This record gives sequence, C-alpha cells and structure tokens, in this order.
Amino acid sequence: MVISQPGRTDIHLAVLAPIELGRDCEGLLLADGQVSRRHLKLEPVDGRVIATDLGSTNGTTLDGQPITSPVVLSESATLVAGETTIRLWVDRSAPRPTFVPDAGLDPRATQTATPVVRPDPGVPDDIRATSIQRVAESIEMDKIDVAPLVSGNGTITIVFSDIESSTERNVALGDQVWFEVLGKHNDTVRKHLARYGGTEIKNQGDGYMLSFPGARMAVDCMVAVQAELEHARTIDPERSVRVRVGMHTGEALVDDDGDLFGQHVVIAARVANLASGGEILLSQLTHDIVAARGDMVFGEARSVELKGISGGPHDVYPVYWEDQRG
Repeated sequence: MVISQPGRTDIHLAVLAPIELGRDCEGLLLADGQVSRRHLKLEPVDGRVIATDLGSTNGTTLDGQPITSPVVLSESATLVAGETTIRLWVDRSAPRPTFVPDAGLDPRATQTATPVVRPDPGVPDDIRATSIQRVAESIEMDKIDVAPLVSGNGTITIVFSDIESSTERNVALGDQVWFEVLGKHNDTVRKHLARYGGTEIKNQGDGYMLSFPGARMAVDCMVAVQAELEHARTIDPERSVRVRVGMHTGEALVDDDGDLFGQHVVIAARVANLASGGEILLSQLTHDIVAARGDMVFGEARSVELKGISGGPHDVYPVYWEDQRG
C-alpha cells in the first residue's frame, strides 16, 4: 500500500496481517487531524486486501463512495481518509522495500522512518498457502499472552481451522455474497467458541487459531461448529462452506513475557492443513486424551509425516463428528 499525506513522505506498507490506521491506534499512526483515533483497518485475505472503516467520524471513501462494510481493494482502488490517500501498490516485476510496523520500532516515528524489508516468517514450507498458513505466519509477528489460557494441569489445546477452497468459493459467489457467507461462518465459530469456553487467539480472513484449556472442550466445540455448518449446507447449498479443522494438545511452554513457544503451534497447524473440508483431525495426543472416555467415534489412524517434527511418522485421527450429534 502507498499511504500519502500532505507535506509528508509517502509510506509504503506491506499488509501482511490485519493493521489499524488512525491518529491513536495500535497500528500505523497518521498525522492527519481529519482522521479518527481508530479510523480504518486493512486486512490481507486470499492474496487481496480488505478495507473496513472502524466507525470513523469523517468516514472513509473508496473511489469517492463511502464504505459502510468491508470492501475488497482492486489494483486501481483509492481509499481516502481525511486528507490521507491510500492506494494499492502493485509491481510484479521486482520486489520493493516496504515498511512493516514492528515491536522494535517506535510506530510514532513511521512518518519519517526509512523503509525496511521484512522477510517472510519461517513457517514450514509443507504447509500450503492457506488461511491456516496465514494465521500461523501472523502469530510469528505478534505477542500473544497465553498464560491465562493454560489449564490447571499445565496443558493447552490449540485448534486451527479454515474454509476449504475459500478463494474459489469467493470467485464463484462474488465479493458481496462471499462476505455475507464469511460473516455467517465467523458468527458460527465465535458463538460456539464462547459456549465451550475457548479463546480466539487469531483470526485471518476465514482462518482461525483458537485455544482451549481442555481437549474435550475443543473437540465438542468444533463438532458443534461442523454440525451447524452442515445444517446450513442442507438449507442453502449454494452459499455453504466446508471447514477444515485440526488440533493438538501439549504442555504450554510459556516464556517470561507470557508468550507461547515450542512446537505445539506448528504441530496443530500442520495437522489442520492435512484435514479435508468438513473434517476434524486430531493429533495422537489429543486423540488419546479424548478417547479415554470411550464415548466418541474416530476413524482409523493415518500415518503422516510432519516435516521438522521428530519422532515420525505420526498418527492423526479423524473425528466422526456426525455420530457425536445428539
């Protein structure tokens, strides 16, 4: 993105994760008196950028028209917030240095900061370019305090999910219908997340990273999500989606700042990326914890390689969630 303000050097911003823009926000600060404290949000989804006005006083326009809901920016799009102009910068012939707000750089100095290049986060290369990958990449750059989320026995269950073939579904449905479908999907996930005591760690488009203090809570929650989405599919198949879910349970290794580290996040993301649409896939440890009660039905174990994770091959287990609905 190219962000232009009167009398100031243009800012080139790489939108790698959701970021707010405003006079006093946690993202990119703008020196524009016509801009609200939290004015708008930019978010990457499936290779495109979505802009959302955050209820600003003076509003945001796209090509001269006020935006009242999330909009996809085309290559020729021009956003205006106050006296600030925001345009997509697209040049496929060569990379361009970009400024990315970073915890090590004072965001209030961004107007005069020298643009810097930030490499792609080191997410394992066998995870396909899905929303799961984008969530996993984004948490590499965030400070996520998980200390309050750990169970009494020191474990945490991490869940990743995304919509199968979301890019293709977006193209087939068109942007307006797609955002309605995506909104209903998000409402479904968050409704059951609250019901089962989970926590939303990260949302990136249609992809989620969730955490639960118990493995059974995590499975029950995602069974409820899949059941509701399947019910919606029977009512309106044209606007339905199929969600891929994977999870892993492990000891929560937390550093001095309260941030989760270790391999558990990577394992959960890898397991989720092996799932098919409409499937819930569990790591060996999560399966063993949940299966101990003897009241849940699973498919046969699949032996898979999880690149970079020692001790393989690893077994993963599909949940026959249709048989769990009561």
